[in-house]
Amino acid sequence: MALSTILIIIIPLIILFFFLNIAARILYDRLKEIRRQAEREEALRVSLNLDFTHESKSLRRVEVDEPRAKILCVDDEEVILDSFRKILVLSGYSVDTVETGQEALGLIQKNDYDFVFTDLKMPNMSGMDVVKSVKHLRPDVDVVVITGYASVDTAVECMKHGAMDYVEKPFTEEELRVFVKHALIKRQDRIEKQSEPAAPVTRPACQHCAPGSAQFDGAEPDPLRFQKSGTHRLYHSKRILNESAKWTIVMRL
Repeated sequence: MALSTILIIIIPLIILFFFLNIAARILYDRLKEIRRQAEREEALRVSLNLDFTHESKSLRRVEVDEPRAKILCVDDEEVILDSFRKILVLSGYSVDTVETGQEALGLIQKNDYDFVFTDLKMPNMSGMDVVKSVKHLRPDVDVVVITGYASVDTAVECMKHGAMDYVEKPFTEEELRVFVKHALIKRQDRIEKQSEPAAPVTRPACQHCAPGSAQFDGAEPDPLRFQKSGTHRLYHSKRILNESAKWTIVMRL
């Protein structure tokens, strides 16, 4: 059988296998997502019968497997908290909700959250106070302010005190999903930048070295120490950027 005939048979088979593999992966991912959605809906249903009053009076908690983030929502309107739980849990987030700022601060000190969403206008403790207190207790937690159209200026003021951003209500399911997705990307970028090693600090070349002597690589020399024994040698060692470096200047009388 000629080589060209073999290629005519093999190449279409390779292409067919390639597309079948892609289709199988798409189908697998789709079925996996359907299963996850079913598990999240079940978690929402079960959470209605769970009692967390021993931890906080109004606490409702829904946890999912492999959450994208853990979020605490604070609002004195139950309808808003219900919306947050439903939208965010079905989008893959673990969510705690409470009705007061005081409860939120108690949970902040006992749990690790990625985000706190807080309403601005609440009785006893305002959203502004929640922002300030959360950033004081847990600077690593990102705070998002929930606000109505009439209080956008106040939300911007909250950002001056450490809030990451604000979301206006009323909002649609898609608007909230997109907002939280972008907030998570922003948080991850910030964490990655903070974990990057600091750039090395360089200094001008030594101005105290005599012509012909050994050159030092940038740090200021310590006070010179001489040993008078005909030939004088100066030894100096200094740590630079966590590496031990030694240089020697030889001086002759």
